[in-house]
Amino acid sequence: MDWQWTARRFAYRYKHNYLHEAMAEATQQSTNADLLSGNSYDRREQRDTHEMVLKLHYEKPSRIGTWTLNVFAPLDIVSSHIDYHRSDYDRGIHRNYATFDIKNTYLQWRSRDTQQRITLLYDISTALPDADMYQDFTNTVDKQNYYVGNPSLQNQTTHQVRLKYLYLSLDTRHEFSVMLKQSMVNNAIVTRTAYDQATGRKLYCYDNVDGNRTTTATLTYGTPLNHASTLYLNNKLESGLNHKVSLDETKGDAIKKEADVYTVDDDFRLKWLVAKKQTLTLRTRFQLSYSDNNGSITKPIDWECGLLAQLQLPWKLDLSTDFTMYKRQNYTNQELNTTDWVCNARLVRPFLHDRLLIVLEGFDIFHQLKDITHTMTSDVITNTRTNVIPSYAMLCAVYRLNYKKVSNKQKVHWF
Repeated sequence: MDWQWTARRFAYRYKHNYLHEAMAEATQQSTNADLLSGNSYDRREQRDTHEMVLKLHYEKPSRIGTWTLNVFAPLDIVSSHIDYHRSDYDRGIHRNYATFDIKNTYLQWRSRDTQQRITLLYDISTALPDADMYQDFTNTVDKQNYYVGNPSLQNQTTHQVRLKYLYLSLDTRHEFSVMLKQSMVNNAIVTRTAYDQATGRKLYCYDNVDGNRTTTATLTYGTPLNHASTLYLNNKLESGLNHKVSLDETKGDAIKKEADVYTVDDDFRLKWLVAKKQTLTLRTRFQLSYSDNNGSITKPIDWECGLLAQLQLPWKLDLSTDFTMYKRQNYTNQELNTTDWVCNARLVRPFLHDRLLIVLEGFDIFHQLKDITHTMTSDVITNTRTNVIPSYAMLCAVYRLNYKKVSNKQKVHWF
């Protein structure tokens, strides 16, 4: 059943869902834990959901600029009842909870010439535990591991606050921005490792933990390098600290494990406009992750360096191509320390007043990527094939039914 009511700034919706799931006997193909145990089950779930959304947009001009308040706040109130019956296990779960998915809620100031902007944005979202996490699913096929549910699991809530300052020159395209972002996770859903002292078997238990947070600072700078604005530089530097929390258990006591991960991500681009039609871009990207997990230090590095081109050729041909080197180093697993050269290309020819497009596309033209991984240890040699197509060529046609032709004249701010 579904019923809704909508007003200008407020919307309400009611939903009722009913689910009945039953299994009489186990099958060899099933991977569900209760089926593997050879036990039939019957599950019935009812859920009543009240969805409410508050929408508000307010602007107030002033002598120094314009203030804007935007609110988009969805709130769901849910009542859920689950009856689970198995030949060796019965449980009824009833939960009332509220979930949030607030996005695009901000307070902003922009100058009268629209060149400066300060934005304070807040997001909040809720993640619900899977219904299976509340129930005791015992895996009796794997004698080493089984899973234990937790009926007291709480909803996971993620808060994010962003403060950004942006300066954008409309005449010469000077760009400068600074953004600070803080993310916090309350009641993070984790898989806790424990041990059964009587049998010595390893247990996987679901639990909640607090303390996960991420702090990020981003600096972006862009400017033309010549008076004609045909050569443009853009650099985005991001640095962050990620505090991760997990749970372990020794002799019946839960131990909170914490680790800090420091990250640096720098994306540099140099763009060149040639003859007002051709665009060449030199791009490099450097990513470093440094973590110290109980004395185990890792610092993997990812490199990207390549040349991208967008060319307008005779006979209305448009060619887009890139040639990029992907390099990874300092990974603990030596097989991940690889260097790949990848070349892609895309050729487009329009017909019928640009409504019909014939596209020829090629990925990994020089066949550098591989779908087979070779692993060799002191005990065994294995080959693993992944389900991907590393290199391909494709010819396709695209017809645009609702298309209005516009001028292809290059603008001043081509970047």
